[in-house]
Amino acid sequence: MWTSTMDLDQKKVLLTQILGRFYHNIYFSSYSPLQVQNLPRQSLPESSWVRVRNRLSGICGSDLHLLYHGGGDQRVASAARPTQKQFYPGHEVVGEVIEIGNDVQRIQVGDRVALQWRPNCITAGVQPVCHACSTGNYNLCDHGSFLAPQPLGGGWSEEMLLHEQQLFRVPSGLTDEQAVMLEPAAVAMHAVLRHVPRPGERVLIIGAGTVGLLTQQIVRSLAPQCEISVLARYPFQVEQATRQGAAHIIYPRDAYVGVQKATNAKLYNGIFGNQTLQGGYDVIYDTVGQKSGLFQHTTLHHALRWIRSRGTIVLVGLSLEPMNIDLTPLWHQEISLLGSNSHGAEYWPLGAMIKHLPSAWSQTSSISAVSRQSN
Repeated sequence: MWTSTMDLDQKKVLLTQILGRFYHNIYFSSYSPLQVQNLPRQSLPESSWVRVRNRLSGICGSDLHLLYHGGGDQRVASAARPTQKQFYPGHEVVGEVIEIGNDVQRIQVGDRVALQWRPNCITAGVQPVCHACSTGNYNLCDHGSFLAPQPLGGGWSEEMLLHEQQLFRVPSGLTDEQAVMLEPAAVAMHAVLRHVPRPGERVLIIGAGTVGLLTQQIVRSLAPQCEISVLARYPFQVEQATRQGAAHIIYPRDAYVGVQKATNAKLYNGIFGNQTLQGGYDVIYDTVGQKSGLFQHTTLHHALRWIRSRGTIVLVGLSLEPMNIDLTPLWHQEISLLGSNSHGAEYWPLGAMIKHLPSAWSQTSSISAVSRQSN
């Protein structure tokens, strides 16, 4: 079985990074943390597991981050937690179930499925489940990812072996190309539902990659009366964001001037290149979250200076590096800063809560619930 693995051993990652400064192709050589091997085909490890033959997989920015940077800086909080040294890349994936265990209840052979959840309390059989899992936010599980058997294979492999609860049955009306976008669409949906803009508010989406453009579409769907600006880096991103109805395009080279013109804010220029705005956007979704392109600071550094007083920033972009960042706008302007990680159980309209049951199958995901309730 052809299987892609990522060896996140820090010594190997560091050696590859050093050599990569002089020979970039090292990341695609036999010395790379990423390896493709033809491994023996394993049997299902447990009766509640299934075997999926992958049909299509996306390449996420987080997969590339792991390839080039490993598990991230060892000084960040997440690095202190136990982690798997071997990682199977590819979580944006659609495949076909070709084998099921004797105790599998929801999945049948022949079903098309998308990867939905990481290992969690349900897959580990932990009782009682943690707070995150009890509310359907399995990707924030407190301990299941450490206790549960790890899936074998990922989207970049020929097959995946994993617990049936981690999968979502793909509706027949979706093509494989559409189904592979369910996971990033769920990430964008989760980010927008962390804070939905009010009618008439000005919204900035930092980044026009896959998640950024999906975030733009979802804001337009859930808050159509908002005015949306998009910070885009490349011409094709500008074209797509414009086609999707962006009122303003912000260019990195003169971003402060662009934000000032789009929001009628007042721009202040201090010494040493220090810039800030009085006024600005009501809501900002930062889908980058790190240094990018022409920016010398992280995009969050700038977002804190582009938001109006008592505005809200939702940090969506992944960064596994410590941030040297000026946080004074948080208290000076009473800004709300929210994190958004992956996806979970979502409800629309907001407040339309359902009663949570202890069964894993009663939980409603961002992939399925919002699409059903909005139709």
